[in-house]
Amino acid sequence: MKKLILGLGLILALGACGSLNKETLGLSNKAPNENLVTSRPPLTLPPEYDLQPVTDLPNE
Repeated sequence: MKKLILGLGLILALGACGSLNKETLGLSNKAPNENLVTSRPPLTLPPEYDLQPVTDLPNE
């Protein structure tokens, strides 16, 4: 009898979560809208990238 009451309580508790759907739980896969995707230029290195930092000269 306890298992029946527990089972019915579980069914009622899960039924109360009817407002939850796959989107709110993060279970659905949404593809991006291809009309909203923007292209970006490729990354480039600055022209001064090869310069070495200046080191202090030792005192004479």
